[in-house]
Amino acid sequence: MLPPLRLVSQGQNRTFDYQLAFDYWIEYGTREKAALAMHRDGITNLEGEPLNPATVRRSAMIWSIEHPKEALEYFHGLDRGYYPDGMDGDDWKGDACRKAMQFIQSRTRLERVLKLNNAYEYFETHYRCQS
Repeated sequence: MLPPLRLVSQGQNRTFDYQLAFDYWIEYGTREKAALAMHRDGITNLEGEPLNPATVRRSAMIWSIEHPKEALEYFHGLDRGYYPDGMDGDDWKGDACRKAMQFIQSRTRLERVLKLNNAYEYFETHYRCQS
């Protein structure tokens, strides 16, 4: 079995499963609380210290754009009205475009993530001149 495809790379190997960052952030409500809970449960940086809250946020956001269907299920499960139109809504597409532009360096990977998030045409219409 092949390892899962990583659509986003910033030139560093991942030291933990990014879904954990997403799960902890959803469970604890803030990235700061998530970082502390992850540390308590043994998920740390390479020096054994708590992860930086910015790392938790970045990791969670990358996971959400790499796994949009699973992320959407989480958001709908929160029952707070997030993304009522699912991946077809402009709110999802806009968020996916902003996250992808923030975290993805490669044009090829950007296009793949946008297509995965059903946001490629939205990107072409709203963000093309900015990239």
